Amino acid sequence: RSSRRKPPSWVRVPSSK
Repeated sequence: RSSRRKPPSWVRVPSSK
């Protein structure tokens, strides 16, 4: 199930800020 809370495939935002 990909209905979790994950952003799109084009967002690609660094979560290591």
